[in-house]
Amino acid sequence: MLQEEEEFQNVFSKLRLPSEPSNVFLFMDGPSPGKGQGSFAKQLIRRGMALFAETPLFSIVSNVTATAVLQERAGLGSDEQQQFDGLDGGPRPSYLERFKRNNFEMHDFTGANPDRQGIFIRLSRFNHSWVPNARFAWIPEANHLILHAVAHIALGQEIFVSYQTFPATMNRQQRQRIINKDWEFVCKCLICDNPSIRCRESEIRRLEIRNLQARIGQNAVLPERQYGDIMSLLRLFEAEGIMFPDRAEAHRRAVNCWYNARNQRSTDGGHRLNCLHNALLHARQELELDIVCNGYKSPVVRSTVLFIRDIRNQM
Repeated sequence: MLQEEEEFQNVFSKLRLPSEPSNVFLFMDGPSPGKGQGSFAKQLIRRGMALFAETPLFSIVSNVTATAVLQERAGLGSDEQQQFDGLDGGPRPSYLERFKRNNFEMHDFTGANPDRQGIFIRLSRFNHSWVPNARFAWIPEANHLILHAVAHIALGQEIFVSYQTFPATMNRQQRQRIINKDWEFVCKCLICDNPSIRCRESEIRRLEIRNLQARIGQNAVLPERQYGDIMSLLRLFEAEGIMFPDRAEAHRRAVNCWYNARNQRSTDGGHRLNCLHNALLHARQELELDIVCNGYKSPVVRSTVLFIRDIRNQM
């Protein structure tokens, strides 16, 4: 337990985070140009800070039908029904459309419970960006969805979430097709605002990411070449603001590269220790991303801490 506590404290110290979430409400609602209403930071919100936690109004296991939504709504109190009925239902509002447009994924990384989709009234008010500055994560044990800042958010800056997780290789046209089909609006975030330089640069980087990911799989038997490609991939992820799970998975791939390099000269004690040291550095960066994006109580974080303990025990 001492090792685990040490790893947590190192991350909290680096991010300058308190060990417990703040009780202060860190954001407020206000007009958002072109989007109606939005949520805005009331103060500087540091990367990794917990903004808000909310329990579901109701949730449904993956097979969502109009009947299932109607049954769940019938089980709510009158005030809760009004809250649900007040959600955006699009141009053809119905209970099913309100659910489809406003539900959040409740993914249990432990696999102990089936994935669900839930309605969270307060979290539904955040606007969308494919490059969000906040991310929500489901914590099964606490029965709540928690929102964390994944980048520093300045006073007065709008807080965005991504309505859907998407592959890092997906281009603007593919993303627009998804957002228009499911939510019926045109996204004009940093990487979708077509005339902007940032959008054009993003398209180039996404293509580079696609090519690198294909090459990394081909270089699996050559740890040095594969590691070089992974480092290039991590730099592209950072430039694109890509966080969890892609960047975390890239760090885990880097750990595996160092494991493979260690095994190639397993009798050389100095080489072995150096490989484990480098593997530990990447595992710790993975842990930092896990905490920033999911919170320190997430099952994902616990799994990574155990992984770090295994590396340390080999040193």
